[in-house]
Amino acid sequence: MPRFLLAFTLLFSVSSFAQTQDSLVLQPGPLDGKDAIVWSITPDSTWGWNQEATLTAWTYQGDPSFKRFYIEFDYSNIPTGAIIDSAFIFYNNNPSAPSHGGLHSGSNTFWVRRVTSAWDEDSITWNNAPSDTTLNQVQVGASSSNTANYKIDVSDLVQDQLQYGNHGFFMRLVTEATWRAVVCASSDAADSTNHPAIKIYYTECNPPVATYTYNATGNTVDFIPLFNAPTGVSHLWDFGNGNFSIADTPTYTFPTGGVHTVCHTITTSCGADTACQQVVLCSPPTAAYTHSVDSNHVWTFVPQDTTASSYWWDFGDGTFSNNMIGVHTYSVAGLYPVCLSITNACGVDTICLTFEVTLVGMEEHWNPDLSIYPNPVSSVLHIENGGSEELLRYEIFDMSGVMVQLDPQPSTEINVENLPAGTYLLKIIQRNSTSIVRIVKS
Repeated sequence: MPRFLLAFTLLFSVSSFAQTQDSLVLQPGPLDGKDAIVWSITPDSTWGWNQEATLTAWTYQGDPSFKRFYIEFDYSNIPTGAIIDSAFIFYNNNPSAPSHGGLHSGSNTFWVRRVTSAWDEDSITWNNAPSDTTLNQVQVGASSSNTANYKIDVSDLVQDQLQYGNHGFFMRLVTEATWRAVVCASSDAADSTNHPAIKIYYTECNPPVATYTYNATGNTVDFIPLFNAPTGVSHLWDFGNGNFSIADTPTYTFPTGGVHTVCHTITTSCGADTACQQVVLCSPPTAAYTHSVDSNHVWTFVPQDTTASSYWWDFGDGTFSNNMIGVHTYSVAGLYPVCLSITNACGVDTICLTFEVTLVGMEEHWNPDLSIYPNPVSSVLHIENGGSEELLRYEIFDMSGVMVQLDPQPSTEINVENLPAGTYLLKIIQRNSTSIVRIVKS
């Protein structure tokens, strides 16, 4: 059977920063209502069509007879997460009911409970009735008159239905012993004004979002939440060092600079949220440096920022240093990338610069009266001497400074066929000068 809202009435709506309060009334009729009695005398019969919502402990043809009532309302128009402020069932006397002359009787106190499993009004019977729970059950006192209408506070039960699943309400007498009766109307009753109804007041919540920004002057920081209101909001600030504040917009002075993780928790009637972010009270480092080389070919690297917490030098030849000033001597000439990584409380920065290192004690210089060819050379290197100074000898060194070839009585040709391919330094010694030049063996 389709379920529709016969009546949906917005009584009021008050908007604020975090929530809206609304109410609705549901009073379904024969086509859209879902309710039924079950009767112990006919335990396998369905009574979803019956106009009565009767609770009885009586007799039928001399046998004990009990009737109970189930009803379910459609809450689909209540927003997810809504908080139930109050809810009331209107359970009305049915004066035209055939049972008991339409009159309540006896000590007819009854329970209203929450149904915890699914059921259908066209198939529910005494024997297959759904389960229920006594959690937050409501006891309704005995009727004040034999035609009384009931207004029953079911606020907790409705909140439970929204939380755990809505399968409606179950009603039965507290004491099922003769002679007691509650004679009310179902949603199939002829008089629509007597149909059961429920009126629900609820608060629609917008959960808070704990975002914030801040302004820092030195180590003093002003914190500004981006979700705020004059009332109904509580703040908790955790400054990450054991200090806290419950002010809306606190100002806090950190004992040290650096990076601090500050968490902000905001709580409203609709929930709570926490956001943590890093508060930066310094600038990230810049890894710039200068260098120098002394007469002994000792390289010195000096960072421009001498306030960082750590330094790391990579000299490019497989050696490293964590001193602030990097000092290094290279054993092999060549091109080396020298990298500096510098760290402070706000981050890390790295820079790499490439330097050419010449062999210790073997800087290139050349007598302009001399010329050599070809260079690169594969087998024989020719030397032409345009000056008057005779050649005394020559020496060839590899780039680690090891002498690999010597001729104490040089000619104008140098045979380098036995040298491995690579770069070398040729040293030519004359009477009044010494020339050094780089050659490449191909």
